[in-house]
Amino acid sequence: MRPISNKKHLALVTALDVLCRQSEGEIDVVSVGEKTKELVDIYQQYEKLLNELSGCIHKYESLHHTLKTDVLGSLLKEAKKRGETVSDQYLAAIEYIKVSRFG
Repeated sequence: MRPISNKKHLALVTALDVLCRQSEGEIDVVSVGEKTKELVDIYQQYEKLLNELSGCIHKYESLHHTLKTDVLGSLLKEAKKRGETVSDQYLAAIEYIKVSRFG
């Protein structure tokens, strides 16, 4: 899936608008106008969804960072202080950190 190009969208809408205004019965202006409006409406919905997705991603990344640094980091430090460096939970947490840093 590729993003919708704003530049291409505006170019098409502008070209259709110019052609409809200059048309002398060669094209069905009403039909083209309705389809163009539908295209514009869909593009506006797309932009709204992108903004919502951006907010969702930001919230996720913020919470992910907080949990990784404040919660997981603190738990690992405490486990290390108690000498629990070989526990399954500790090893799983270390593996998670490696994956999150490099992959």
